[in-house]
Amino acid sequence: MTERRTRTPLAATAFLVACLVVAVANNGSADDSMSHAAMGHGMPDMSANSEEIDPTTKEQVLEQIERAGLYVLDVDNIDVHIHVQFYVQVNGVDQVIPQTGVDFDTLTAAPIHTHDLTGILHIENDTKNPDVPTVADFLEVWVGTSTERGLCSAFLGKDSCYVAAYRNGQVFALDDPLRDVDTVVLYVNDNALI
Repeated sequence: MTERRTRTPLAATAFLVACLVVAVANNGSADDSMSHAAMGHGMPDMSANSEEIDPTTKEQVLEQIERAGLYVLDVDNIDVHIHVQFYVQVNGVDQVIPQTGVDFDTLTAAPIHTHDLTGILHIENDTKNPDVPTVADFLEVWVGTSTERGLCSAFLGKDSCYVAAYRNGQVFALDDPLRDVDTVVLYVNDNALI
């Protein structure tokens, strides 16, 4: 479901502050019993997300946006804002997805970013940029690649490995369109999932 709205600079600031408050509240009360399964594999347990957030700076965000070939989000003219729960498992080990792609001090943001360590992707576009970002776009922002070979190198330090993604338990291509409240799990393994 998409929401269409126009915000003033004050409204955009209030919106981002509200998102931070919700994210901090949710992070502090994470449910330790996630009981969803993707293709027979248990969902990652992200209850260990108690690490400190290392906020990105405006310069880092601008570098991430340029590297990913994306645009700086116009936070005053948001056209679409959806959320996707994203998990990454590398050889069965849950990865912490950091706050990335946004600098709250200057309201500089990639159109796909995270606010905290929960793995919730904030996917937005503005009225000047109608394309809704994908998980591949987020991976470009976060790790600098979305190719199988690049992900193998980034997560395992290898030229080849097994990479699979599932959305709501079904095989999923990283550049497929996303829907609000999707759950996406990316597996990066030395061997194929059994």
